[in-house]
Amino acid sequence: MTNEHYEALRYLVRCTFLPGSYVKRFVNDLFYKPIDTELTEKQAAYLDKVTWQYRKQLLGRGYPNTAYLVVLGRQFGKLSQKVQR
Repeated sequence: MTNEHYEALRYLVRCTFLPGSYVKRFVNDLFYKPIDTELTEKQAAYLDKVTWQYRKQLLGRGYPNTAYLVVLGRQFGKLSQKVQR
């Protein structure tokens, strides 16, 4: 798990999710694993997606790593342009 992923998890745990949602379970399960846990490619990709999806709540809770959100914005911005075409 990279530092960016762990820091995102620290703030994602504080976000409000729908009761019993998969995202809530996913974030909580990853948060309580040791920091040196290796994430699979799918887990890392989904964590990035969730971080981007809940970016407004993260920023409202004082998430300091805005540079990482910019990187995700570029990544998902290009992705959404491809889908629109």
